[in-house]
Amino acid sequence: MVITPNGKHLLTSALFDNTARMWDLETGTEHQVLKGHRGGIRQIAITPDGSSMVTSSEDDTVRIWTPDQDSAVRILTGHNKPVNATIITPDGERLVTASGDHTSRIWDLKTGELFHILEGHTGGVIGLLITPDGKRLVTRSLDNSLRVWDLKTGSSGPVLEGHKSTISAAAIT
Repeated sequence: MVITPNGKHLLTSALFDNTARMWDLETGTEHQVLKGHRGGIRQIAITPDGSSMVTSSEDDTVRIWTPDQDSAVRILTGHNKPVNATIITPDGERLVTASGDHTSRIWDLKTGELFHILEGHTGGVIGLLITPDGKRLVTRSLDNSLRVWDLKTGSSGPVLEGHKSTISAAAIT
């Protein structure tokens, strides 16, 4: 779940009903229902200015929505396994997706253009973090590693290994 930048609404998703819902935090009423995915929604994100919302799904797609419009304005395809995670850069210009197909992808949020496919993990990618300056991406995988990437070029940086099981959480300080 995520709160809109203006603090007025909460966006939630439920894995088994294939929808995301926006709620008014003051009244508790349902404000919007986002329908269209053919599989459970795994993660949601909102741009820093609140102009777009993103859902990633078990149907291998990512959908981009706008407030007060119940149908997706764009559907991103290319992953061939469920899309486990999504994150938006601090400037709101790029979207990164992570999938069970062992890849992450960097997209232009406004046009849907695919900039980079990030390959290197040997297990599904299950988590994403972006540094506050928007320059680096960290991917977390079922292969028990983290990888650091340059968000502009898509080039690979350090591989962080050492855990003996799946890394359950990570944070950037």
